[in-house]
Amino acid sequence: MFKAVCRLLASRFNLFAISSALIPVFFYAQTALLQNRAWALNAASNDWPRWRGVNYNGASTQQNVFEENSALKIVWKKKLGSGYSAISIANGHAVTMFSDGEYDYVISLDAESGNEQWRYRIDTTYPGRDGANPGPVSTPTIDNNRVFGIGPKGQLVALNLKTGKPLWSTHLIEQHQAVRPHWGFTTSPLIYDDLLIVETGGTQNNAITAFNKKTGKVVWRTGTDNVEYQSPLLANIAGRTQLLWAGEKSLYGFEPDTGKELWRYVHGGDGFYQRIVNPVWVGENKMLLTNGSAQAKMIQVASSDTGFAVTEIWKSPDLKRNYNIPVYYEGYIYGFSGDFLTCVNAHSGELAWKSRPPGNGFTILVDGHLVIMTKRGALHIAKASPEGYVEIASQPLFDKLVWSPPSFANGKFYARSSFDEIACVSVVEQSLAAVEKSSSLPSMFFPNSEFGKFVKKIASRADKRAQIDQFINSQKQFPVIEGDSLVHIIYRGEARDVALRGDMFDAGEEVTMHHLDGTDFFYASFKLAPEAFLSYQFIKDLDQRMADPRNPHKIGATMRVGETSELYMPRSAHPQHFFEPATALRGKLDTLTFTSEKIPVGRRIWGGERQIQVYLPPDYDATTKRYPVLYVNDGDNALEIGKMKNALDNLIGKTVQPVIAVFIQSISAYEFARLERPLYAQMLAEKLVPFIDEKYRTIATPEARAILGGDEGGYSSLYTGFRHPSVFGKIAGQSIAPIADGGPELVELVQKSPFLPLRLYIDWGTYDYRYAAYEYDTRGFSQSFVKMLRDKKYQVAGGEFNDGSDYASWRRRTDKILQAFFPNADNTNGAK
Repeated sequence: MFKAVCRLLASRFNLFAISSALIPVFFYAQTALLQNRAWALNAASNDWPRWRGVNYNGASTQQNVFEENSALKIVWKKKLGSGYSAISIANGHAVTMFSDGEYDYVISLDAESGNEQWRYRIDTTYPGRDGANPGPVSTPTIDNNRVFGIGPKGQLVALNLKTGKPLWSTHLIEQHQAVRPHWGFTTSPLIYDDLLIVETGGTQNNAITAFNKKTGKVVWRTGTDNVEYQSPLLANIAGRTQLLWAGEKSLYGFEPDTGKELWRYVHGGDGFYQRIVNPVWVGENKMLLTNGSAQAKMIQVASSDTGFAVTEIWKSPDLKRNYNIPVYYEGYIYGFSGDFLTCVNAHSGELAWKSRPPGNGFTILVDGHLVIMTKRGALHIAKASPEGYVEIASQPLFDKLVWSPPSFANGKFYARSSFDEIACVSVVEQSLAAVEKSSSLPSMFFPNSEFGKFVKKIASRADKRAQIDQFINSQKQFPVIEGDSLVHIIYRGEARDVALRGDMFDAGEEVTMHHLDGTDFFYASFKLAPEAFLSYQFIKDLDQRMADPRNPHKIGATMRVGETSELYMPRSAHPQHFFEPATALRGKLDTLTFTSEKIPVGRRIWGGERQIQVYLPPDYDATTKRYPVLYVNDGDNALEIGKMKNALDNLIGKTVQPVIAVFIQSISAYEFARLERPLYAQMLAEKLVPFIDEKYRTIATPEARAILGGDEGGYSSLYTGFRHPSVFGKIAGQSIAPIADGGPELVELVQKSPFLPLRLYIDWGTYDYRYAAYEYDTRGFSQSFVKMLRDKKYQVAGGEFNDGSDYASWRRRTDKILQAFFPNADNTNGAK
């Protein structure tokens, strides 16, 4: 299921924002780095002058930072602008890059006060792609009195650190034939003696280039591997300083002075992870590669008779599917596996522990402690120990999404959100800290409810297991409904940890259920609308996703991936139209292959073959009539999960007239609402519709043609319909998902168009898809969008329902869409 898999890989937000967190960097044991200081920057040892710090390993060299009673305190916080560039600190300057919405800048702030010292305008803003915020993603490098930065469009600039005045500049595309990555240039520059080394990303022996750092002139260039979100670095391997860099296919060791290749290793990355190779150096010439979606592996580089040889040491499934770059400390690797902070033995690959707290984010290492900046905006400090996650301090910093790692210099942390804020935090004694506590999560317990009284009553009893048995056996249904608005979701079984994902939370959020000590009883309570319908899922022991075993109402797969349970509140409707029809009179599905032109979009190719499934009503073969047509985006999932064939079979001839339905396979995560949206819309209107009209007996007029989709497919329906009103006269969107610049473009498209003879249906859920930290709110957008349409005098059917999101909810309303567009009020059997 293409869309579900895409959501798993990114929980949407991996596709939302590609940042400097994606830049692969090798991590070095400090002892290995100290063997050769020829390529060290001219910076104080406690500075953080580049991406991942002075020693490339995401670790500070400063000691005695934390004590037993340490806490965190905000020194300063200020508005900045959007972007993903991390913060480099040296000589009193904190340097990063950002967008003000019109232009991209390099900016220097006073590291102590946050006051602006200077800003340098790079170019007009690089727009956010596919959900990303606009602005730069590369992290500047500070070298003595110079700053080197790379703009997302390819400008490489050298600036005076004190004044921000340009020293020299060059353009990676215009002057060096580089190929711009989809999310813009992300690589960060590397200093080696008088060389500035950049992964320029060309394909004609110019994938990596060494410039004279004083003049900007090219010293050498080489490499043919594809490069997108990688950065070069230096390491001492077998007593020899080497330039290490990665492409999509291979990992390389070069002589940094000349660019001569010493060795290469085909790293075997897959999917998007091969474009963000991120090895972790663990000493003894070993490094961890987390460039696969299913596992990590340890490799070793050693001298051989022919030069150097690379061997594989071990593989582990416990560090995967995360853009964070791990850190190494005293024989253990600390990073993320999915959403969970994870510790792995560096020598054997064995798992030491996984932890749900503090939440998904980005790690660095300071004074033997893990420093985690979570994506939801909080800074956490924990001991780096194989014994488990032991937090000593935390501080909420931002309300919006963070997608850049923190930095640490001279006793202070520096962090930014991807939206509009930057902050400096110091380490203080607990008595001096004023720690903010914030949580948007519900308490999930109502002590004065009957269930709450039961839990309190048995909490201290010796026979509580027997009491739980009695309680479970006395229930007529699960979840347990109390009154018309309280619901108690219960899991019983041996587990260390049980969490919930569901429509009651923000997207991607996993919230730990309450656990009754000394039992296998886990619970969570919610107050919902009496008419509400939601879906939810258990996550047992961090990575076992499952439906509620006591709840018979299940749906095969949704955004959450894996089987999911359905929750019906007392007054929620129980529609039957998407269940297997009782009648033998059914339509049939034709399966076709449709081919569109292949078109380059950056480094991707859009188009080619896709499967089309065409529903023909029961009487199609027995008549010569022509039929209206419904085009359905994300057709595979609409059939498999949304059960739309069942809906058509159940409704046609009763409340819906006979109709042909065309279910369109999605072949790209970017074609509905992201960068490829105009290509998809044009293909649909100008190629697929004529193809279907020629092959089947359709009514080839816009009045008889409808288009439908949910989420990004719903966006595509509106976008395609308003761009091609002479093709589609009926448009339906469920839980419309406007991604990045797609939202404003759709709004502008509707605002600037004249009133069109369109019939519109838009619906959404009260508990629809949302992510507050990313300012993403399907319900809010839908409400404002429909208001705009009605202000333009459009009649819009649908509206808000007390449901959640995805096919579990959308399929409950399929009948309303079909009846709105293809009513069978006079019981006719089709159009003549």
